[in-house]
Amino acid sequence: MAGTAFSAHIKDLVTEVLHQTNYLKWVHLIQLVIEMYDLFGHIDGSESHLPEFNVSSDVADAWITLKNYFFHQSTAREMQYKHQLHTIKKEDLSTDAYMSKIQELADCLHSIGRCVNDSELVRCDLNGLPLSYDSFVIMASHMSPAPRHSELWMMLLTH
Repeated sequence: MAGTAFSAHIKDLVTEVLHQTNYLKWVHLIQLVIEMYDLFGHIDGSESHLPEFNVSSDVADAWITLKNYFFHQSTAREMQYKHQLHTIKKEDLSTDAYMSKIQELADCLHSIGRCVNDSELVRCDLNGLPLSYDSFVIMASHMSPAPRHSELWMMLLTH
């Protein structure tokens, strides 16, 4: 219908609430809405503000402040999770606890918008196993097709 005004509150369009651990996911969702309504120029200050939008002149500053504050925290958190994922060792953990910890770290990365592909998870699974698992690592490394993380988990439980 021509001439019909559409009004939506941002909370109705992006239900993810911004907090310390989800900036990358939140910003991805908010940018989709910004692009959908062609508002980025109003946020970054490259376009003048339209009178029908109730937008303060400080929106660009607020956007940059949010990005600077949360991006650096998310980057540090991402590096921490990736380091933990790539250096985890089974040691005295049960197989289920070891694989659960790897999955937990992958889920943490996913929660900040950084997905870990299955082949990377499998590499982490195998790299953290002790020497007593060498024959298993060799066998799993040469399987074709390569096992998925969930398949490897089941294989390890029966090893």
